[in-house]
Amino acid sequence: MSNYLDYLITKNKLPNFEIKTFELEAEGFYPHASELHFTLLPNKYPIPDNYSIKTSWGRGENQQTVQCKIKYKNRSPEFRILYSNSFEHEIKSNKSATKAATDYNKAINTNSNKKSLLSGPLLFGLQLQRLRTMREFRVRQHIIKPTEQYSQSTLRRHAKEIATTIKKEFIQNIIFKYHAQDSVLLKSLEYAVNNQNYYFDFGNENPIQKKIEILNIIKKFGCSKFLLTTL
Repeated sequence: MSNYLDYLITKNKLPNFEIKTFELEAEGFYPHASELHFTLLPNKYPIPDNYSIKTSWGRGENQQTVQCKIKYKNRSPEFRILYSNSFEHEIKSNKSATKAATDYNKAINTNSNKKSLLSGPLLFGLQLQRLRTMREFRVRQHIIKPTEQYSQSTLRRHAKEIATTIKKEFIQNIIFKYHAQDSVLLKSLEYAVNNQNYYFDFGNENPIQKKIEILNIIKKFGCSKFLLTTL
C-alpha cells in the first residue's frame, strides 16, 4: 500500500465507460529498465510489477467491479482480472491487458462473439498519471544515494550543477519581472546539506558572458524591446 495515500479514488469520463472508479490496493513498482514492459503505441504506458487495483464502471444493475492485478513472472507481466461478488472467478493473460479484458468480456457475456468495449490499459488503470509519477519518483530515490555515500568531489560537482541551474533560471526570469534599465544581479548562493555548507559567489562573473546568456534567452522568447534597450 502506498505510504502517501491509504487508497486512491479517481473518477474519469472515458470512451465506452459511463463512470470509472479506481481504488488502489497495491501501488507496485517498475522493474529494471532492461526488464520493464510497455503497452502498445500510441500510449506506451509502463507496466508495473506487484500491482493491484479495483476498477468499477457502469450504473445501477449494470455496474461492474473487478480486481486487476499485474505480477511479473519469468521477466514478463501476467495480467489477472478477478470478478464476481467475492472475486472468486479469474481471467489470466500473459500476452497483454487488452487480451485479459477481452477474455473477461467474453466470460461475462453469453454472446461470445460480442465485441469487447473494454480497454485493457484503462481497465488496469495504467493511464493514471499520479501513480506513474510516484513509481518513477521511487525509482529515482532508489538510484540516488545518501550524501555520506558520495565522495567530496561528487558532492562538489552536484553543488556546482545546482548553482548553474539556479543561475540559468534566474536569468530566464528577470527579463519578465524587471525593466530592462534595472540592474538585477545574482550575487551569491548559499545552502547546506546535512550541515555541510555550500557557497557560490556570482559577483565576479564575466559581464560579457552574462550578456550573451541574456541575449540567448531573449532570442528564445522573442523579447525584441528588451533586446534593443540592452544592447
